[in-house]
Amino acid sequence: MEEISPLTPAMPPGAYPHSAFRLLFTCLLFSFIAYILTASGAAMFTDTDPLWHLAAGDLIRQIHSIPTVDPWSFTAGKYRWLNISWGWDTAMSWVHDTGGWHAMIALNALTIAAIIAVVFYTCLTYSGSFLASLAATVGAITLLSLSLRPLQVSNLMVALWFLLLGLILRKRLSPLWLLLFPLLSLLWVNIHGGFIMVPLLLGAFLLQAALRREARLANALLGSLLTCTAVLSCNPYGLEIIEAVRRPLATVANRFILEWQPFSFTAANMVSHLDVFAFLLVAFLPTRKLLPAERYLALLWCALSFTANRYLSIFAILGAPTLACAVAAILPSQPSKLTTTLLNAYDKKPLAYSVLAASMLLAAWLPTASASAYLKQQFLAPNHMAEEINFMKQYPSIHFLTHFNLAAIVAYETRGEVPVFVDPRTETAFPPEILQAYLQFHYGLPGWQELLTDYDIGGVVLPLPGHDPENDAILQRFHAMPGWYAAFTGPTAIVFLRQ
Repeated sequence: MEEISPLTPAMPPGAYPHSAFRLLFTCLLFSFIAYILTASGAAMFTDTDPLWHLAAGDLIRQIHSIPTVDPWSFTAGKYRWLNISWGWDTAMSWVHDTGGWHAMIALNALTIAAIIAVVFYTCLTYSGSFLASLAATVGAITLLSLSLRPLQVSNLMVALWFLLLGLILRKRLSPLWLLLFPLLSLLWVNIHGGFIMVPLLLGAFLLQAALRREARLANALLGSLLTCTAVLSCNPYGLEIIEAVRRPLATVANRFILEWQPFSFTAANMVSHLDVFAFLLVAFLPTRKLLPAERYLALLWCALSFTANRYLSIFAILGAPTLACAVAAILPSQPSKLTTTLLNAYDKKPLAYSVLAASMLLAAWLPTASASAYLKQQFLAPNHMAEEINFMKQYPSIHFLTHFNLAAIVAYETRGEVPVFVDPRTETAFPPEILQAYLQFHYGLPGWQELLTDYDIGGVVLPLPGHDPENDAILQRFHAMPGWYAAFTGPTAIVFLRQ
């Protein structure tokens, strides 16, 4: 496979040589995506995770410390709660108090727009083709998660680090930019478990520099790797943060969590499959526009994405430049007359900087109350269970086993007044045996009826039928189960009580 030479220019002749063009269209894309996502922000509530994150942030701000045990369940006991997203939770709690759900959604939209903009800029810088970069970026968008979660910060970090390291190795940025990485590592490790990408990214590009025998650059990357690795211990849990990351990766709960299921073909994700298939077709084609480290990182995450949907977003970010460079190779090498005219018109930095300023003003405006009123968005927390919770509060002595997908709502709405059995925090907050017990309950495995007695369960809360075959199977078991009856049916769930 042909490596890129240290002297190989990042932009081929006849392509788009000036930074003003790249900056202009990157800002335009950022502004468009940020506005569209904010205006349609309710689609970001694909799960109930934002609720427990917000409740955790509220608790941290209330007690002025990070809680060490879970206060919202009757099963966690003294099991140590390792909240690796405490920084994001706390920040979003303040944002929610300041601007409500609209402000949270707008900030999430801005983060996703920044991810897409960085991916596009990377593709355009390396491929030199606007059309190829746009096509690869659109393909990446089909794979990106839009969820309102701290995961988006990790996605943005990966996109930024991937771009900066690539530019440093291409001699288009000074190695002094590596001084920024320890600060980013400090921020990353206190926001999301994706910080484990830090040594992988730095290590891959360090190996690339070493293989090219660029001793000075390799030494700079090695110093950055050692410094960033040391900085990762600067968090409330110290080295225990590794255990905090391991828990959700190894939990048995991943057997029934959608994002940890293998990437499988459905009609809904047909376009996503096309993007993955296109990447695999071109991934091994020789090109001098890509570093081997960039190609192999993309291939690694492509392989991981087939094991779990969770990894698709990272693959989308790392794989887009490979796809863009391949598409650029089959497009005309010279810009069209229209493109040349546009290049001549836009080859002025003041115009690009004006668009950059406008993008920054838009970013500052979108989270505000005036933007919420203009967009006519009145965001509320998703899937309120007010009626069901009011019914459950009539039985304060009963332990309710609330379905996994609904438990975060109950925890958020009641803050422990109606304690839950388990919720989506999985083993970061609950003992493994509790997750194993819920797995038995969820799939009707041997012993699932005994756990109702073992944990003194007097009520079960299940989603309404018709949304998930697995949930419907649980409902059928309880409708036919002696000694239990459907005591209340609300807009979101059915509450069963023991007779």
